[in-house]
Amino acid sequence: MKLVIAEKPSMGKTLQSWLKKNGMVEYKVTWQFGHMLQLVEPEEYNKKWKYWYIGNLPIIPDKMRMKIIDDKGIRDQVKLISKLIDECDEIVHAGDPDREGQLLVDELLEYLGNSKPVKRIWLASLDDISIKRAFDDIKDNSNFFGYKMAAQTRGEIDWLVGMNYTRAFTHTYKKQGKPFVSIGRVQTPTLKLIVDNHFEIENFTSVKFYSLKGQFKLENDNFQEVLEANLILPKDLEVFLNEEGRLLDRSVLDHISEKVNGKLGEVTNFDRANKTTPHPLGYNLSSLQAT
Repeated sequence: MKLVIAEKPSMGKTLQSWLKKNGMVEYKVTWQFGHMLQLVEPEEYNKKWKYWYIGNLPIIPDKMRMKIIDDKGIRDQVKLISKLIDECDEIVHAGDPDREGQLLVDELLEYLGNSKPVKRIWLASLDDISIKRAFDDIKDNSNFFGYKMAAQTRGEIDWLVGMNYTRAFTHTYKKQGKPFVSIGRVQTPTLKLIVDNHFEIENFTSVKFYSLKGQFKLENDNFQEVLEANLILPKDLEVFLNEEGRLLDRSVLDHISEKVNGKLGEVTNFDRANKTTPHPLGYNLSSLQAT
């Protein structure tokens, strides 16, 4: 028996239905509920790390350890997956097609001490054609080891930054009446972006900028046409643009306008083409998440 482990129930049920419809009875399907493991707390490595004493920092375990998330549904599902792994001959990893999806199934197999061979299907979407292509192109799971390690490293760095910096900043700022300061590798820079954006809006000052649009009458013996076009500043005038590429000095354009207004010119080159722009397709969640 081949055991397919999906990342979430909706994916597992779709695969189960497709395999049954296509007579692939050698496969059995189960699924996770997303994250089913978490990194253990500092005091589970060392009892003294339970206390937020500055002298205990930095907290750096010799080896990061995982445990099952404390939820009855998750614990029961882990037991079921473990039982099915014991009964199968081969495992098919059906996590989402990204680093996190690779890690979610890999870390559970590692936690359960799996020694069965593991294959990998890379599902771009859950329509019938995509599922068939994925099973036709099934690969050895070891080909995706780098994805697993990238996600695992990110998670461990998140833990180390959060545990150490949160305790350090809380200790530093408690004298200022702040009982708790939360620091996170992603959380803190994101909050900084929000704060910066807030002050940019609050301190925004409108600035006038200028562009030059001309109307051009094109005519010869065969046709007559009026076109509008925007001036593209020549290289030697780009020094007048600000950092956002806008021209703040109107006199530059006034000077150019005076020179060309009402004058005759020659068209040296042009391209004409009929183009169509299709309407944008709706978003596909799986393709947005794929790496």
